[in-house]
Amino acid sequence: MAAARGLDADGAAELAAGAWRVWMAARDVAGGRAFLAGVLGRPGAGRSRWRALALYGDGLLAYWQGEIGVSRARNEEALAIAEEHADDEALALAHVGLSRVLLEEGDHERAREHAVAARRFAARLGTPMGQAPLHMEAQAARAAGDYDRAAALFGESLALNRRIDDPSMVPVELQNLGLVEIRRGNLDAAERYLGELPPSSDPYSRLNDAAVAFRKGELSRAGRLLSELGDDEFAADDRVDLEWLRKQVACAVR
Repeated sequence: MAAARGLDADGAAELAAGAWRVWMAARDVAGGRAFLAGVLGRPGAGRSRWRALALYGDGLLAYWQGEIGVSRARNEEALAIAEEHADDEALALAHVGLSRVLLEEGDHERAREHAVAARRFAARLGTPMGQAPLHMEAQAARAAGDYDRAAALFGESLALNRRIDDPSMVPVELQNLGLVEIRRGNLDAAERYLGELPPSSDPYSRLNDAAVAFRKGELSRAGRLLSELGDDEFAADDRVDLEWLRKQVACAVR
């Protein structure tokens, strides 16, 4: 972004605090990181709230590149600066970022703690800001195996995303609720949530079909569907369900 070159370090950080979303929307993660590297690496930059927000943005982009260690470092710095300013927005986002990283690293308890903290700060900023913290708390409960709690939180998240009319997150939470209900043994609820998803032949649709087939006792069909799926087709949280289903079906057919 050429405009950043004409600004001092603090002015560039202020611009970058929101501009990283442009690259996220365009799915140009590498381009966004290149821009933010030029801003965050400038000498003489102060520890402003703008820097904290830009650090969160770079941490998110790094996460999507699979650079989990970098994402952790960016969010830790963002949190330290946010605490200096007692800035609710920066605090909420930094805690969300750390929750995301910790969940990826398998530390679901600390992920939950950061998600809860993020929800506390986000509550002061209006309903939409609570979206990501709520989703992360639900994911942490799911990772901990607390499926009753996860179902309640994902249900709350689904209702919130419908209320703010976010068409990208509604299917995400329907998917999550469907698989959580499969874990809980609630076939009717699972079919209700998964049935709201648009018809598709993608890997997630086949995973859903396999999960429903397993709960219906259609083990041959479930096994066939699962055999067609590769681990690298799914996010880390859904790979856990894929592996669980494989083990359940294998045990059931012995």
